[in-house]
Amino acid sequence: MNSRLLGIVLVGGRSSRMGTDKAKLLHPSGMTFLQHAVGRMREVCGQVCISGSAAESEGTDASTGCSILPDPVAYRGPVTGIAAAVDLAAQQQQEGCFVTPVDMPDLTAEHLRGLLHRWDQFPEMIVCATTENHNSIQPLVAIYPTRLQNELHQLAHSDQRSLFRWIRTQPYQAVPLQQTACKNVNTPTDLEDTLPKR
Repeated sequence: MNSRLLGIVLVGGRSSRMGTDKAKLLHPSGMTFLQHAVGRMREVCGQVCISGSAAESEGTDASTGCSILPDPVAYRGPVTGIAAAVDLAAQQQQEGCFVTPVDMPDLTAEHLRGLLHRWDQFPEMIVCATTENHNSIQPLVAIYPTRLQNELHQLAHSDQRSLFRWIRTQPYQAVPLQQTACKNVNTPTDLEDTLPKR
C-alpha cells in the first residue's frame, strides 16, 4: 500500500450521453462503478478521495467511506479536479496524485500497479497509461507529481485545458495497457457491452 500518493477517483462530467450518473451504474462485480473504482484504487493507495463536479459537496461518500473533493468550478474539465487534488496531496506532504476515472470498468488494480512501479523509478515525472501502440495517452489514468502544482493550476485557468496536449509538453513516462482496460463507458450501448454475455 502506497502512502506517498493520494488516490483520486474522478466522477466529474455531466454523463449526458449516458443519461444518468455513471458513478451509480451497476458494475458486473455487483458493486456500483464508484465502489469498484474506489476498491481498485485502495489496493494501491493508502488514502482515496472522490473528485469532480458530480461530487456535489464536501464530506464523506456513504457508499465508499471516501472523502469528497468537489471541483472548485463545475464542468471545466478534469484538470480542474486534478489541480485541486494535487493541492490536497501537497498539503498532506504526499508526493503526487494517482488518478483514474469512474467509468473504466475493465481497469484493474493490477494495471494500476504497473503505473505505480514505473513511478517508483521516475517519481519526478508524470506517469500515464497509453494504448494503441503507445500513441494514445490516457491522461485520466495517470500519476501527477505535486511538483507540477503551479503548472496544473495555470492549465486549469487557461482556455486550452487539454491534459492530453499538455502532457506531451512535459517529461513523462508511458505505461502501455490493453485498449479494453482503458475503454470508457459513455452510453447505454457501452454499458451493455460490459455485461456478461448470456
